[in-house]
This record gives sequence, C-alpha cells and structure tokens, in this order.
Amino acid sequence: MDLIPVKWPVQNSDIKIKERDPKLFNTTIPAFVPNYFIINKQASKKQQEIAADFLAWLYTSDRGKKFLKEEAGFIMYNDLKDTTSPNKLNNAVAAYVAAGPTLGNPFDGTPGSFNDTIGDFLKKNYMTKEKWTEKDYDDYDDKSVKTWVDFKEQSGQ
Repeated sequence: MDLIPVKWPVQNSDIKIKERDPKLFNTTIPAFVPNYFIINKQASKKQQEIAADFLAWLYTSDRGKKFLKEEAGFIMYNDLKDTTSPNKLNNAVAAYVAAGPTLGNPFDGTPGSFNDTIGDFLKKNYMTKEKWTEKDYDDYDDKSVKTWVDFKEQSGQ
C-alpha cells in the first residue's frame, strides 16, 4: 500500500502562496494533522494546567511517545526518518515528508462537502476492491476533479 499525489484542476490564480504552483500541487501529497488536542477554556484553571502538563508529558516522555507512535499510530512530527510503523500508510507519509515538499492543510480549504463526498465515493466504489484497474484510477480522478469544480462553482469562488 502506498500514497499517490492528489491531482486537482489547480490554476495559478487559485494559489495564494508565492513558492507554490500547479505543478507542486499535482506532484506532492497533503501531509497535515486532521485533528488536534485542545484545552477547554471553560475548565477550571487547575484542570487546564493538568491538561497542559499531560499533553507536554505525552509528547516528551518515553512512555507518551511510545503510546503515540506504537499504540495510537501517530506519525511523529519530530521523527520522520523512522518509518518502522506497522502502518504502511504512516510510513509512506513519513517518507514523503522526509524526502521533500508536501502540502500542509490543503483540505481545510476544500469547497463544500468535497471531503465527505469523495470519501463516500471512494468507500462505496473502491475500498472493497482488492485491485484497482487503470480505469478505476481514471474514474476516481475524474470524479474528484468534477466534484471539486462543481463545489467550487456552487460556492461562487
């Protein structure tokens, strides 16, 4: 199992960061944190301090790091060269990040419910297949591009 770059109908006018261009968007993979920890501001100050101490312990102690990497399957931001995870996709992401440019948080800017729509399409049509054909890849790419364009047009962007 491995990862492939996401191909989008990106144009120069869609890009707001000087160092990026359509080629970069179509030859890299997104590597980002889809979720994150927060400390509830409505908790007492003491509870907030305990939560902050716990998160610091989680990411700095040997036991916490072992749990995150080996038991929870996290990709450790500060240990990308170690691709010994039993999760092959984690290893692929870590290898991409260690090798060079990746895209950070591009999905946060997807139009409409692009992620859910494409995710549901992928689960329904491809996750049960043992092998994908070239047509499967083409159909998935076409669906992704069409969905992106449709949602972008609907959002008025």
